[in-house]
Amino acid sequence: MEKRSKYRPRPSKSERQINSDLEEEKKKARPVRPVDAEKARERTLQRAVKLSRARQWTRPSTSSTKRRPRRN
Repeated sequence: MEKRSKYRPRPSKSERQINSDLEEEKKKARPVRPVDAEKARERTLQRAVKLSRARQWTRPSTSSTKRRPRRN
């Protein structure tokens, strides 16, 4: 069964104008910082290494996952 989205009336023209003015002010207040590609690449690599190390610690060893049935 398809879920219907809640009805929201379209904002009035004055509300849309206020929202666009606020967005422009935000853009003016904080100029876009230039991205240093080398630093970004280095951070990405460090994060990948960190995540792979964390994954190695949480991964169960193969010997504990393969259990033999008990003998009576």
